[in-house]
Amino acid sequence: MELATYWVNGLPQEEITLQDRAIQYGDGFFTTILVVNKQILNWASHWERIKNSSQVLGLPLIKLEQLSNWLEIALNDYFEKNDTKDCVLKIIITRGTGGVGYQMPETIGSNCLFYIKPSPIQLNQGELTAIQPMEIGLCKTLASMGSLAGVKSLNRLENVMARTEMAENGYQEGLMLNALNYVVCGTQSNIYLLKDGTVFTPKIKESGVAGTTRFQMNTLVQKLGWKMEEKNILLTQIEQADELFLTNAVRGVQPVKQFLNAQYTTVKTEQIHQAWSTWQMENATSVNSFKSMK
Repeated sequence: MELATYWVNGLPQEEITLQDRAIQYGDGFFTTILVVNKQILNWASHWERIKNSSQVLGLPLIKLEQLSNWLEIALNDYFEKNDTKDCVLKIIITRGTGGVGYQMPETIGSNCLFYIKPSPIQLNQGELTAIQPMEIGLCKTLASMGSLAGVKSLNRLENVMARTEMAENGYQEGLMLNALNYVVCGTQSNIYLLKDGTVFTPKIKESGVAGTTRFQMNTLVQKLGWKMEEKNILLTQIEQADELFLTNAVRGVQPVKQFLNAQYTTVKTEQIHQAWSTWQMENATSVNSFKSMK
């Protein structure tokens, strides 16, 4: 059985001080990455998230060379100890310790944490296996609105509540609305609907998180010949869609067969999944050549 491993600032360890601002205030951000056959998938989007989140939260940007060195050592250690080539990697950046109450410390000593665990994704002849179409529900928990919309901060309590709510009601995933009654996202995914040859996805301006799959998906959809539009989306538009799918860094493209009483086909979604799987594998970066990645 594969075991999860933990690293802090390039060293294997499972503890961090209770004074870290991540614990005190949720002060930091994270990104979750799928690694397949010792290939880091969609790294460009994850690095873009790290750069953008550091800027928005006023955190010093970790040097790519240092990060890549730490990652290469940690991932290869995990592969060797667990006799595997696959894993899920979570990178967590915190503001470290210090400051007076909420106020940031004058000198920021960030911490970089890795959490590496077994991958739930299977390969089929070298390609990512498609997720079976799912039935999803509607969350009572609302997605918050504010100036940090788009950032995958460590403040994910609303997602915890929404995800638990869906599990207790027997759903694999659920859609979250904001206070304006716009559809924002799934509990751990971005959402897309297909209608009359156009793919729509919610704007990530007032609510939600800009997922790393979303960074590339909007361009990929257009290359497949569909129009792409970001807009505010209402529940009635979800119910009237031809197809509905969710995206997630680990799960990839997740087709939806039913949302409440609305049912959907998945033909075009399967094409998008195939294109996404191919794009990821073609643009993957070997763990052992990670330092050359920009």
